[in-house]
Amino acid sequence: MGTNDDPLSESRSTRQCSSGSTDQDRLSNPTPRPQPKRNVLRARRGRSLSLSCSDATLPPAKPGNLSQQKALASPQLATDSSQRTLSDLLQTSPCLTSPGRRTRSHSQQLTSLVRPATAPAASVTSVEENRKPTQKQLSEAASLLVIAESGVRVSFGDLFLARKTVVIFIRHFWCPNCQDYMSSISNTVSPAALKQAGIKLVIISNGSHNIIQSYRKIFHTPFAVYTDPTHRVYNALGMTLRTLDTGPESRKGAYAKHGVAQGIAMVLLNAIKSKMPLLGKGGDVEQLGGEFVLGPG
Repeated sequence: MGTNDDPLSESRSTRQCSSGSTDQDRLSNPTPRPQPKRNVLRARRGRSLSLSCSDATLPPAKPGNLSQQKALASPQLATDSSQRTLSDLLQTSPCLTSPGRRTRSHSQQLTSLVRPATAPAASVTSVEENRKPTQKQLSEAASLLVIAESGVRVSFGDLFLARKTVVIFIRHFWCPNCQDYMSSISNTVSPAALKQAGIKLVIISNGSHNIIQSYRKIFHTPFAVYTDPTHRVYNALGMTLRTLDTGPESRKGAYAKHGVAQGIAMVLLNAIKSKMPLLGKGGDVEQLGGEFVLGPG
């Protein structure tokens, strides 16, 4: 009777001893303090953000909406409608202040925004044909040199320093389409009317200046002709596209009077009549031109 043989009683006693603690025990083994609430909240926010980013997915594709899903997943994927919009926008009628009045028969310039919408451009650097040059481009071009008929080098900026000037960049001197273009300009543009309006017109090619005299004789043109054989002015103003592509028939200029075979025959006949040096450097056959209206300031 003096001993307690009850195992349940012994178990309760053991639990009481093990769960009990004294002040000395608490001092020697302090309980770790919980982290501040701001750290907990920050951690929770971090976990929340992490989960939202890692678990973010596109909604399941619905029938008839697959192309939209792909467009959302890849920003570089253009839709047919946006391509048509760019094509319609950039194929409007060009203005004289643009680096490229491009037609089938006169120096057609394609654009990097229009052509890739249908087919990637092949081995040429495309430019935007109606984009006006920036002030930086104009300043750079104005400091470059062109060569006059006499062989004297003048600054390009001097050509439009005093008054408004229409500057027409043509292709090489042997280009049949450009000769048709020059014939049209010489026969339809009145120097007297330009003078009365305070406007000057100049032509710039990229061949040898030794050909200028006989070239002007072909068309009896009263307008001054210069050359930029280095293409530096062409490039500075954005005319960087090089191609032999004549463009679609729908963009054929009204001034173009000759086909390919007739054009070649016309060039040879004009060269003989005007005594053009047939071995002279006519210019880069792939360089395209453009038209600008420039002026002081």
